[in-house]
Amino acid sequence: MADQKPLIRAEDGGALHVEIVKMVQFLHEASRPLFEGASDVIGDRSKLMSAAATFAGAIFGELIIAGVVTDQDKRRGAEVMARNFRSGIDAGKRMALRVATEKFGGHA
Repeated sequence: MADQKPLIRAEDGGALHVEIVKMVQFLHEASRPLFEGASDVIGDRSKLMSAAATFAGAIFGELIIAGVVTDQDKRRGAEVMARNFRSGIDAGKRMALRVATEKFGGHA
């Protein structure tokens, strides 16, 4: 990268992790209206996941034009995004389990 600045991984701990979780919660709440009354649960969420990935790529493209990262950093950026995606799956499972436990009882 231009200055070898690290790309942020969602699994990083401490204050950074808390900040990322807050951003994810904000995005989760902001996207909630998109699913109200939706009949195609998988299709609608799949479109949102595609939009989110495209949005992340667009941000990376802006960083390339700004000179913060280079075209050569795309592979590394994609690898970090893949790790974040896997971390997000685990976080989503934990969140859904917590909601289900609170709503229906049982153990998490």
